[in-house]
Amino acid sequence: MAHPQLPTSHQALATPEHCQNFQPTGSLPLTSVTTSPAQAITSQPSLPVPAQVTLQYAKDHSIQPLTPLLLTLSQEKKFHHILPLLPITSGQPQVQSSCDLILPSPGAFSLPNSSLSPTFPQFHTSNYTWNHVLSLVVQPSLLWTCYTPKSLGDYPDIKSLWEAWEEGMMIKGVGCTPPIRLVDERWGTQKGHRASWRPAADPQARTAWAKYHFFIVQIKAYQAAGHTVSEAIAHFDGERAGRSVNQFHKLLQEKRPSQKQKQNMAEAERSP
Repeated sequence: MAHPQLPTSHQALATPEHCQNFQPTGSLPLTSVTTSPAQAITSQPSLPVPAQVTLQYAKDHSIQPLTPLLLTLSQEKKFHHILPLLPITSGQPQVQSSCDLILPSPGAFSLPNSSLSPTFPQFHTSNYTWNHVLSLVVQPSLLWTCYTPKSLGDYPDIKSLWEAWEEGMMIKGVGCTPPIRLVDERWGTQKGHRASWRPAADPQARTAWAKYHFFIVQIKAYQAAGHTVSEAIAHFDGERAGRSVNQFHKLLQEKRPSQKQKQNMAEAERSP
């Protein structure tokens, strides 16, 4: 897919690995938020995704609106709401990129029990960041279906599992999700409060989160012991020794002492 013909000045280059903290050059504060409907486009799973895309500002430095789109993967019978990195250019086809932000449903941005139909807030080139998008969410309970971690068997290694936490995930032909860390920092378990973005009444969701977050805790603990994240990942991927991440999780669970064993060890330490 060809990029629109754009001037070379006032542009910022974004690569997929930087999607989670991409900041447009010359950003200005957003002074108002309006609503806009999502347009619909259709994509094939084999659609080539540019490795690099250009964010272009108008020659007069004005802020340009970004319109959420409904992207349908026809062969997989799935759809995603996305926020394109590039604004729509008159007379040009909408450019897709691997840095397009995958949005939750418009209901996540709308007040519950509202008499109005859910709509997306207005996005601009000045606020194309995950922190801004997440700051507009008013119903975090609607985020789980969109940003839930993959099952352990879908991660090829510990490194990719950590990248989903710290950098977000790329979905080929669609775009990127936010770092799970950003979502959980806002709506995860806090003292006296349950996590508001994870379904408390869904045992499968609780199990999926516990399995995924187990490795995040392990990496952080290894890091707290004086190691870097890279060293922690290398350590656990080395211990994995070719096993799948799911098999490795089961092995580590078997090695963990039971609650009774922990109590016995604690009593032994206290005894003279």
